[in-house]
Parts: sequence; structure tokens; C-alpha cells
Amino acid sequence: MDYARFDFMWNGTSLYGGEITIYPAAGESEIKNRGVHATIINGWDLKCSHFLRTPHSGAVRIYTDALRRLL
Repeated sequence: MDYARFDFMWNGTSLYGGEITIYPAAGESEIKNRGVHATIINGWDLKCSHFLRTPHSGAVRIYTDALRRLL
């Protein structure tokens, strides 16, 4: 997993675990604030992702090899 947002709730006494989001807005939203967008992009190097560091075979290997070339 390369990204996750963990939400917590605090009532002044106790801390509660809330939502764990893997893809905010189902990956369909656009970040309008350029500063926030730059912070997220700078903190996430896709080349270091688990998916691209894991050996694959077949069609997935073809895809990962192509993606590595583009990055």
C-alpha cells in the first residue's frame, strides 16, 4: 500500500479510530490547491511503490516495465 489516510476522532477524553481511506474520493477528485498537490506529489515517488518494486510475470510484468520506462 503506497498511500493511506487514517481519520481519528477525539472527544476530549478518548481517541477513536475512524475511516481509513486508500483512495480519497475514489481517486476521481482533482486537488485544486497547488501547494497541497505539490506536497503530496513530492512525498510519493511512484518508482518506490510496492507494486513497482515487486517482481511480476506475464501481462503485469509488461505493464510494470512500460510504466518504469515512462517514469
